Amino acid sequence: MATVAGRARKENQDACAAWRQGDLQLLITADGVGGCPDGRLAAWLAVRAAAQILSRCVCRGHLQRDPDTCLMAAFRYAANALFEQALDSGQLGVECLRTTLIMLVCTPAQYLYGYMGDGGIVLRRQGGLLEQLLVPQKADHLRPNVLAASLGPNPQGQPLLGHAERLPNDFLFVGSDGVFDRVEDDFFQTLAEAARDECDGNLAKLVDEALEQLAAARDEAGYICDDNMTLALVANSVPERRAENEVAQPVASDSDGDPGNEGEGQHAHAGSQGKQWADL
Repeated sequence: MATVAGRARKENQDACAAWRQGDLQLLITADGVGGCPDGRLAAWLAVRAAAQILSRCVCRGHLQRDPDTCLMAAFRYAANALFEQALDSGQLGVECLRTTLIMLVCTPAQYLYGYMGDGGIVLRRQGGLLEQLLVPQKADHLRPNVLAASLGPNPQGQPLLGHAERLPNDFLFVGSDGVFDRVEDDFFQTLAEAARDECDGNLAKLVDEALEQLAAARDEAGYICDDNMTLALVANSVPERRAENEVAQPVASDSDGDPGNEGEGQHAHAGSQGKQWADL
């Protein structure tokens, strides 16, 4: 996993985390909403809060038994962190601290995910078939920067949850709209082939180099990728290698209780409609 500000932005308002816990791989990415104050802080708070609750759920065995409930608990916990920050800073009632949020849990048998907002989750199967697992929650296709759902002190829209089978020789790409709104399918095919044939298992280096190339790409109008960029790659077909910049496993706190009866979200690809999440 890697994140960069890009050449056209002064600061990086993306935040991300990736870690291994037991036989699970967990990834979280958030993109602070531009135009709202404190987008960078919102993304960081959301990732930290979501990582804490997911790590806790893994430690207690809840995520393995009821992943949808745990993902929804993470959304709630992240929203509450943004609410408390707005309250403490006197910004409650002001449009601020808004972010997207994507969470991915990779088990040995499947991919479990939830998201609010935009970005991307692309699954590349053996043979080159690409599956788009994330459908961006855009308010208007004519105004791609306007979201129909995002996380904040007062969340807008609903989280979407889904799952997909994990198969040998899969490559899974996750990241922010700074990447996924600006690349074609060939980008994922080329990166998967490089991961399989050229990188000697060092996926972190491969992703770093890919983002640097995207950041430097220009046309007559300027930088092609003019936003912050975050990208993660999960592969089943290359030797594993611990990256130097791998994020440490979040510490699971026991200060909060069982996520218990948190409501379910809407299912994006499982073919069923879930309950609306309750007001915070």
